[in-house]
Amino acid sequence: MSVKRRWHYGWVIVAVSFISMFIGLGPRGSFPIFYVAMLEEFHWTRAGTAGVFSIGMLTAAITMPIVGTLFDRYGPKLLMGIGSVVLALGLAAASRTGDIWQLYISYGIVVTAGMSCVSVVPHTAIITNWFTTRSGRAIGLATSGMGGSYAIAILSQYVTSNYGWRNGYLVLGILVAVIVLPLVLAFQRLRTPSPSASGERAGERSTAMPAPQGQRLEKGNPPGKAGEGWTLRRAMRTSRFWMVFLAFFLSGYASFLIGTHQVAFNVDMGYSQFLAASMVGLFGIVNTFGRMGGFLSDRIGREGAYSMGAGGSAVAIMLLLLARNPLNPFFLYGWALLFGLGIGLMGPSILATTADLFKGRHLGAIIGFMGLGFNAGGALGPWVGGYIYDVLGKYDTAFYSAIAAAVLSAMFIWVAAPRKARRE
Repeated sequence: MSVKRRWHYGWVIVAVSFISMFIGLGPRGSFPIFYVAMLEEFHWTRAGTAGVFSIGMLTAAITMPIVGTLFDRYGPKLLMGIGSVVLALGLAAASRTGDIWQLYISYGIVVTAGMSCVSVVPHTAIITNWFTTRSGRAIGLATSGMGGSYAIAILSQYVTSNYGWRNGYLVLGILVAVIVLPLVLAFQRLRTPSPSASGERAGERSTAMPAPQGQRLEKGNPPGKAGEGWTLRRAMRTSRFWMVFLAFFLSGYASFLIGTHQVAFNVDMGYSQFLAASMVGLFGIVNTFGRMGGFLSDRIGREGAYSMGAGGSAVAIMLLLLARNPLNPFFLYGWALLFGLGIGLMGPSILATTADLFKGRHLGAIIGFMGLGFNAGGALGPWVGGYIYDVLGKYDTAFYSAIAAAVLSAMFIWVAAPRKARRE
């Protein structure tokens, strides 16, 4: 295959990844809509109801490293195909929920496990397989589908308002079955064959990226076999790995604490449910453009781009806290725009950071473990937000903790110093 053809098919991969995450992660982006609807129907506590999402994030934290390892072993088609089927079936089961424990299983475990298979871990691994240099732009364009998935909230609100939240889940399951499943089966593949457990076949070129000559390793970090590149075990013996892991954890905490409770907060302030849902959609649309700014991290560095996103997110949360007057939604619109851009820019910057620091054919497993950190934070954030509301009757303290988490995550990226790895 010529270099030119490889380049063009790489952009097909990016487009398919965008669509897959746009639709496949729709249930996550729409959860704030279903959260309010379920509170009204079942009258569960906010911590208990948000716990459904937290269980989902814990499931994601557990499955992400497994997904990364399975991707390295079996490649994208089998993994993403099975994941799409599991996701669609889980959404169908969630639509039949009669009690909270059923939702904990159908959404918290089954749906989330399916989403893990069509989420950022496998897509980042396959994109970095096609784009070995200046990957920030490609990752940003593809993962903008994650941001766009929040725009599905507008569709979910329409279906929920007119036909009930159960049919909302059913519609999302149908979209996964008829769009995501055929796309990943038809188009997602690696540029070169992925080595299996039995080793590479004779004549096949390895996707492994040899460690740069003269690369300086941290103390206690063994060089490994020639040409092996980074493995998860090697990476875990470095301080850089844990700095990035903590940044993932804190960004997940801040993002999903706010994301889960934003609609309930706005409804509490007197805004209509449709306007609150529209803000989720606006956040998603702007988040898409923010993720497209992944090329910015190629230009100004991962640290600078990530810090811009984290700082913007912190300011946005302050605007949300000021948006208490439904007659003057200026601060609410400001929050959606700035939070969307900020969170959007953080995503590709931190993924590109991971790829810069830990190149090699085991990148899928490494990104999967980082996903464990992100989703562990994402599991804690929603529950903390609900618990604080149940105890204090307001969200202020929880939202301030999200601001602190966003700022701290940027500090850890600077300590990890991906700029140094890019020069090595």
